[in-house]
Amino acid sequence: MNAYSFAVVIIFCVHTILAERSCLTGPYQLESPRAFTEIVETCKAWKDSACCSVETAKEIGISESKNLYQFEWDHCEYTMSATCRRFMTMEECFYQCDPNLFHWELPSQSGTVSKVPICSSHCNVWYDACKDDTTCVKNWQSDFVSTNATGPYECPTDVVCKKFSEWFPDGENMCNTLWGSSFEYVVEDGDNCMVMDFEPVNGNPNNNVPRPGFWGRLYRRLSDWVSG
Repeated sequence: MNAYSFAVVIIFCVHTILAERSCLTGPYQLESPRAFTEIVETCKAWKDSACCSVETAKEIGISESKNLYQFEWDHCEYTMSATCRRFMTMEECFYQCDPNLFHWELPSQSGTVSKVPICSSHCNVWYDACKDDTTCVKNWQSDFVSTNATGPYECPTDVVCKKFSEWFPDGENMCNTLWGSSFEYVVEDGDNCMVMDFEPVNGNPNNNVPRPGFWGRLYRRLSDWVSG
């Protein structure tokens, strides 16, 4: 790459950062966060500032990810436990609704985040809630099969369902692997990591987590461009 081409790439990356929207560019996120227009029990932590609409929050409460992504949490022969299902709902709400996630979005993959710092305490209790439940793959982002890009997503024919504890030895491995590289297990030290649920009366604690920053985001865009 010559100096001119490199400069063009830099200018393009800077422009995309400055023109950035404030929510993920997934199929169900809003362009910018707003308050819920009515009381919704599901995803209520984000009721004052959400990147998800009331309709999306309701859909998560009614059908989980079935209608949104044609994906069943009960993809094995056993029904997922209520405790594990509660944490999967938290994760779906966090992904759809939290305005902070767009800082970790991969520019070449709309709606895809990378290494969002998740507090170890949350990962550990999530793991404890799901360790006796079953799944057929380790990476839910890439290992299910589908006849098209929009689902339905099903277990590969050559695998068997196993407990989460057989796929993942602990909460760290589960957080770092279940959704590919979307999340990163981080030991708490002040405001260095995010949680997937909170009491809205105290505000969103994820707002206090340091963001990649301009140069970090520029580096991510350049790295993503080079690798792509």
